[in-house]
Amino acid sequence: MQAGFLIPEGGVILFTNDYSAVYQAARENTPPPDALKKRANERAISLSQKAAANRRGLL
Repeated sequence: MQAGFLIPEGGVILFTNDYSAVYQAARENTPPPDALKKRANERAISLSQKAAANRRGLL
């Protein structure tokens, strides 16, 4: 029997011997691609703003 681990964004660790349960949980806990892109863009903007503030000596 095979086992799988899944650590969703909330940090709860799921251990199961059933891969289909892991895949199902991953599908249910994965945001849609547009939400992932938006989150990545927000993070990139935040980092670029921090870098700009650092260059201006504000941080």
